[in-house]
This record gives sequence, structure tokens and C-alpha cells, in this order.
Amino acid sequence: EAISHVLKSFRRFFEVSSEHQAIDVNDLLSDVLRGWQAVFSHKSVLIDFEPQAPLYVFGDRLQLESALTIVVERLLDWMDHSNTRLQIDCSAAVDGVVVQVLMDGLGRKAEFIQMFESATQGGASSFNSGLWLSRAIVEHHGGALGVCEVTEGLGICLQLPSMKDAK
Repeated sequence: EAISHVLKSFRRFFEVSSEHQAIDVNDLLSDVLRGWQAVFSHKSVLIDFEPQAPLYVFGDRLQLESALTIVVERLLDWMDHSNTRLQIDCSAAVDGVVVQVLMDGLGRKAEFIQMFESATQGGASSFNSGLWLSRAIVEHHGGALGVCEVTEGLGICLQLPSMKDAK
């Protein structure tokens, strides 16, 4: 019965009329990160984010802010004493904007990938709470959510279609 209630609430999330507008993803990321400063300080996590030139997507700011907030929260929950830095990169891709939220280090890589896949499929885990919603929001905006790995870290990658004509 509780699952039924969650699913009904989830469906309503997309049925409510939303305000789609041009959104600078760097500005959105700055706002999301600003809201987490006390937590970053408490957990001794350094944030590596340098906003670049504006990169626009078209969508609902509140929904995309929610998706990014959940991603940051899940990564903070996942981090242990070996992870002390979150690196956030936002860049233009061929057909969109890519946001990478990375933890330093590649420890527990296989476990992270398995937990992420389970979470975005709606599997039960502490890592799951909300991550499936982030995926749904990003996909609703025509994008994709996945695991990303670079030389210095592992994390979550959001891909969103760009809005080249936004002012």
C-alpha cells in the first residue's frame, strides 16, 4: 500500500504543470552547492567547481534542482573517509550538456556501479532513496543519468539536451 502511494505521488510530480524555461546549468549547480555548504564543511568534503560560460537547457528549474540535489546527497552518503573531495564539471557536448559529479578515488567501484544500477531501477537499498526520481526527472527532460568514471574519480553523470538559442 505504501508503494502504491509513492507511485501515485510520483506520477503527480510530472502531471502538475511546470514552468519550462531556459536554465543556465552552471548557475543551477552553484545554487544547489550553496545549499550544501554546511554539510560539506561538517563532513570535511572539499568542493571543486568552477562555473564556466553559461550552458543552457530547457526545462523545469525546480525539477532539475531536485535531481541534482538527490545526486549530491547520494554521493555524500556513499563517501567514506577515503573520499574527501567532490569534483563537479559542467561541459558542452555534441548534442547537450554533461554534468559530472565525481568523488575522488575509485574504491568500491564494482559495489558503487551495482548499487547505482539497482537504485535507478527502483531496487531496495539505502543508496536508492530518491536516485530513481533523479533518473526519471532527467529522462523526462530528454536526458540520461549514469555512472561516470575518470582517471581521478567515480560518480554520477547527467546528460541533458542543450538549448542553443536561449538568451
